[in-house]
Amino acid sequence: MNFSFCIIGKNESSHIRSCLPALKKCGQEIVYVDTGSSDDTVAVAKEFTDKVFFFEWINDFSAARNFAMEQASEDMIFFVDCDEYLEEDSSVDEALSLMERYPDALGQILRRNLCDDGNGGQTIYEDRVERLFDRRLFKYTGSIHEQPVRRDGSMPSAYHLPMYFSHDGYLGTPEQKKKKGERDLSLLLKDLEENRKRDLPDDPYIFYQLGQACTLMADKDKAVEYYSLGLKLPLDPTLTYVQMMITNYGNALTDSGRPSEALLLDRYADYIDDYADYFTMLGFAALQAGKYLTSAYYYKKALTAPRHNLTAAADALPHHNLGCIYEGFGDYPTAIAHFTAADKAGHKYSADRASALKTKLKSEGCGEKTFFHNYIIICDADSDQDKVRSSMNLLKDQTVGFDHVMVTFVCLSHKEWERSPLFDQIRTWETESPDNILVLEADDYDRNTSGTEILGSVLQYSTAPLLSFLKPGDRIHVDHARTIKEFFDLLHNYSPSVIRCGIFHDQDNLYLEPAREKDLQAWKIPHSELISIINNKGTGLTFSGKALSDGGNTECVLADTGMALIIPG
Repeated sequence: MNFSFCIIGKNESSHIRSCLPALKKCGQEIVYVDTGSSDDTVAVAKEFTDKVFFFEWINDFSAARNFAMEQASEDMIFFVDCDEYLEEDSSVDEALSLMERYPDALGQILRRNLCDDGNGGQTIYEDRVERLFDRRLFKYTGSIHEQPVRRDGSMPSAYHLPMYFSHDGYLGTPEQKKKKGERDLSLLLKDLEENRKRDLPDDPYIFYQLGQACTLMADKDKAVEYYSLGLKLPLDPTLTYVQMMITNYGNALTDSGRPSEALLLDRYADYIDDYADYFTMLGFAALQAGKYLTSAYYYKKALTAPRHNLTAAADALPHHNLGCIYEGFGDYPTAIAHFTAADKAGHKYSADRASALKTKLKSEGCGEKTFFHNYIIICDADSDQDKVRSSMNLLKDQTVGFDHVMVTFVCLSHKEWERSPLFDQIRTWETESPDNILVLEADDYDRNTSGTEILGSVLQYSTAPLLSFLKPGDRIHVDHARTIKEFFDLLHNYSPSVIRCGIFHDQDNLYLEPAREKDLQAWKIPHSELISIINNKGTGLTFSGKALSDGGNTECVLADTGMALIIPG
């Protein structure tokens, strides 16, 4: 059993001169159909095949493809575009074997699309497209972005072919891209109108391709509109093209200055748990929204996701932006590691960033690993182990592991403590993360000990400028650490004498007061002005004028109602 390569084209002289030689080596029939060339495309095609035919262009790619496969000698048809080039790691023999094993299915090639990366370079976007099938069972439909469908209307199965093609059709000048996008848009809108005239339901795939066409034209707002319309239709979020539409919609939102809306697409995370492009999209949206811990969380998810289309989404982009985030956190060694990994993956600017940080480390002696937040969990032998474990799991998930937070366990005295399974679990956590988890066995403290006294003990060991008390079972809002850090940075930038803020909460309130500062006058900001600054910064915090000190110093402030960033378990 053999197959016939089928190609349609118009004014593709330079492309087919690169495309056809590799196909010729496969020893299979080549059928070329020209749709109206005015250059020497036909002459070039005749150098490689005598099966050259002509089809009058009627603005319908499916019609041209269906005509082409009718001219083939073989029933098994393998479609290739003029700007696709068979790579040397392909295996025709294996493809023939799979074709015989799955004669009723669609064979998918892996296409490596060359794309502009937006920074003057190029990146690769991989996708799988259906190209090999039995013409007696399949035909093409759709005037643009046509798809092979079964003639009997049933759903086909598919398999992966060991046939790999590079594709440069997405490259070009802005003018060329705009022209191609306008052509695609016109044909897609025509398909949409014809379907509606036939009272057919709107197809989400058409709206996906409409969004793609507008993206190609650099019309971000229109792309957002079409992607949004597609996602409002009934669809299956487990389908590949739907996941690509969700991802591209998020990127379009962020590019349009609406990253907070893009982050709302995390509602699909239960369906898309293995797709690097999706997590990279969320990571970039969070980065643009200033949610740096959230961004790091999604970028790390992208690095471990097994599936991707955009090659850079699985390595170069997450590593580079994680490097930027860690640099901002002051953890230069980790930032350098990510920049180095991004450079190896081909990111254009990562090597310079790594080099600059290495120089800074050497000259300034800075960059030791720092923690800006210490979460304090007070527990005893009677504490619910499942609740403590739940808080730890949520804390780890929502703050990107324990990279930039500490956890201090204050184990209140109890005669049964040493035999408690919870104590063993806490010690296990301490062993697993010795740099981040501290265990204090507070023999002098019991359940009646005030939070202020415990805070004093913790401050003797903590290297973090910010502290929060958690009760077992408390859940950490994903924005908690970011918002607290914004507040700390605000105070630090406004008044350098405010080095550290201790943060803790009781049942009703989250308190802020100077930590390791005996002199309350270290806070040089008038209370009323401080409130105005924080509210205007939009940190999400509100404050009352209640003073914490015995002297009633109104330069200390009290945050109202726990900020809703620690959620009681």
